[in-house]
Amino acid sequence: MKLYYNLCTITSAFISGLMFMMSDRGARILVIDGYTFRRQCDLGIKTRWWCSTHYNRGCRAVVYTIGSQAIRCKNIHSHPPERKY
Repeated sequence: MKLYYNLCTITSAFISGLMFMMSDRGARILVIDGYTFRRQCDLGIKTRWWCSTHYNRGCRAVVYTIGSQAIRCKNIHSHPPERKY
């Protein structure tokens, strides 16, 4: 399996290239450098986001946010970024 490394740069709880958008179905999604993440669950004040291909491709990339700031990021994907964003 080929892994695609796109390490987040976290400086003072800031990730470069981070955007929040709305999906075609109206759900809030997180986009980091072309990779999309879906909200998986809320953990108190934190939100866990899984890569959008977690279920159909088994990608294990994950991001944790508080509000609109990322606090933790494991941005190692099993696929190239989507070209849509």
